[in-house]
Amino acid sequence: MNKIKIFICVIFLLPMFAFATRLEYKELDQKVDLLTERVFLREGVYDKLYEESKNIKLWSDAILAGLLVVLGVFIESRYKRILSMKEAIDSAKKVMSKTSEEFKRVEGLALASSESCKESIKTASEERNKVEELKKEIEDFLNDKSGEFYKRIRHEEDRSLLQRLVEEPNDIENIGNILLGRKINPVLFPVFEQACENLGSKLEKKNSIADYISLAIQHFPLESLKSGTIYPFLSSNFRQSHVNCMFLPDIKSFIPAVIEFSKEDKGLILNKTVAYIYKVERFKNNPDQSFLDPVKEYKASNPSVLFEEGVEADLLTLEYKEWVSGL
Repeated sequence: MNKIKIFICVIFLLPMFAFATRLEYKELDQKVDLLTERVFLREGVYDKLYEESKNIKLWSDAILAGLLVVLGVFIESRYKRILSMKEAIDSAKKVMSKTSEEFKRVEGLALASSESCKESIKTASEERNKVEELKKEIEDFLNDKSGEFYKRIRHEEDRSLLQRLVEEPNDIENIGNILLGRKINPVLFPVFEQACENLGSKLEKKNSIADYISLAIQHFPLESLKSGTIYPFLSSNFRQSHVNCMFLPDIKSFIPAVIEFSKEDKGLILNKTVAYIYKVERFKNNPDQSFLDPVKEYKASNPSVLFEEGVEADLLTLEYKEWVSGL
């Protein structure tokens, strides 16, 4: 019974359900149509958007290409500009380098010129001072306030005479007596020593060497004894005649020199000098025997010295030995 009721209800409800379903399908179909229409509409929009985007891309590519070209041109122009500036700077550096070198050269010349000017000014100043000094000396000489001017003239004359012996040693025959009559400044010894070089091969008259020895022992005693140029011919040619020509002032300056040099030649020149003095009456009998004081002091310090070694045998008389022992 119940099943029949259910069947009847189904029969009655089925048409109603079918009608409702049809309505739903119709409504759904309308929605599909609307949706399809919208889709097609949107596809048109999308197509337009796609076309527009392609156009935009083309334009942007063209603009970008243009910008790249412009940028490339700009960069190229800047590069060329920078390159030209670099070349200009390099050129300027070269010019500056050359200018610097030229400046240094000119500066060097200027400094050299300046030094030359300074030297010239200094020389001129020195010459001016010499002239002023000479002027003063002349004035003093003319006013008879000083004899230095005369001494200077004599000194230059002595130098000139000694220089003449350097040039011509044989002229000692004419110059020797002039120089022996003067008092020569010891500072001129180097000139005299130069004149004495190689005398043995230069002198035409061998006895002229005696004049050189006289000049040596009178004016440059100690310097001559110590000279390797003069001592050899002085020691081998020193004779009685040389002491005979000496005066007391000469003896007084010669004795201390030979005593000082006695350690070098073992007193040979000293022994001869003492023996030669004994033979000269004006020395041996001179009331003033003070010139022999250096000999006495030397003997007191060297008691064994007899002043005999190297002396010629004929001078070693008994009287001479007694005289020596009494010193």
